[in-house]
Amino acid sequence: LFGSGVGACVVTDPTGPGRAVEWGHLKVRVRGRRCRCGALGCLEAYAGAEALLERWREAGGRPPEGADEETALTAMLAAAYPAGAGTPPDATALAVLEETAEFLGAGFADLINLFQPERILVGGWAGLQLG
Repeated sequence: LFGSGVGACVVTDPTGPGRAVEWGHLKVRVRGRRCRCGALGCLEAYAGAEALLERWREAGGRPPEGADEETALTAMLAAAYPAGAGTPPDATALAVLEETAEFLGAGFADLINLFQPERILVGGWAGLQLG
């Protein structure tokens, strides 16, 4: 699930309940960014919407003033992938999103190596936007 942060639920028995795992706190970079949990290098410090928008701002991006996370992420995606023909993409937004995809790839690889799932479903408001 992708929203302000990153989470996962693992279902190993289709008839039983799933269990939450702290997937957002798997390390994707040694001595990386500080996560809101206090640790360094967590996936959530790179791929949660809050962190993604913070990284965009740090790189010079300009989310709409006073916008909530969902609106700001929509603006970032629109900047990176403009709808109008001939409108160039915002290189900063695009670079942050591409880097985020790399971190998510590392996180998904960890889930696959740990649990060997039949499938991975992406959800959450940010996951649906990033889809």
